[in-house]
Amino acid sequence: LVGAGYRRFPVLTRDGRRVIYRDEGPRGVSIARIDIDGTNPVRLAPASGDSAPTVSPDGRSVYFNADLGAGPTLYRVGIDGGRPLAVAHLAAARPAVSPDGRSIAAVLGMPNEQPAIAIIDASTGALVRRLAPAMRVTTAPEVHWSSDGRDVLFNTLSEISRVAAAGGAVETVMTFDQANVFRFDAAPDGALVVARGPLRRDAVQLAGFE
Repeated sequence: LVGAGYRRFPVLTRDGRRVIYRDEGPRGVSIARIDIDGTNPVRLAPASGDSAPTVSPDGRSVYFNADLGAGPTLYRVGIDGGRPLAVAHLAAARPAVSPDGRSIAAVLGMPNEQPAIAIIDASTGALVRRLAPAMRVTTAPEVHWSSDGRDVLFNTLSEISRVAAAGGAVETVMTFDQANVFRFDAAPDGALVVARGPLRRDAVQLAGFE
């Protein structure tokens, strides 16, 4: 993905032919699509600076979180674009569609409530259940489903954890010493691909300005 601006949160469609991502370009922030060979970019829908997309298992729909003027919520748009439709009027981020397409796991951040990993009904937008507390690091945690749809995976600081979609205790899958987990994904065979490293912040004092 080349050109002016930034491309973030790429998601590969199940058939491996297209990449869905958040585009931060000259025309503003949007959810966009491009072929795997880098051709045929298409702007699918307007988005906001915290938007992250996920693709339905059948490849027909893209779900994403955004604040398009009516407060943060979840939207759905067709794979070829069109008018985005509000799915759930919930302040949710990092949505992930279940393998059967019926549920969305996301980080729920309602006002005056502790952020939580939650399950949302993909057709009605209703909150099904809260699964576990969500710890914010520099961005919202990553959220993914296991390939069989039984578990929801998410990261907390230097750990990747899982919890049953039906509810239950949180289990630690892996821990990284002295490193934060920034992004990860679950492959169909159950393997995890992880981007990790130290969190660095530099403070510089500047003087002499008039």
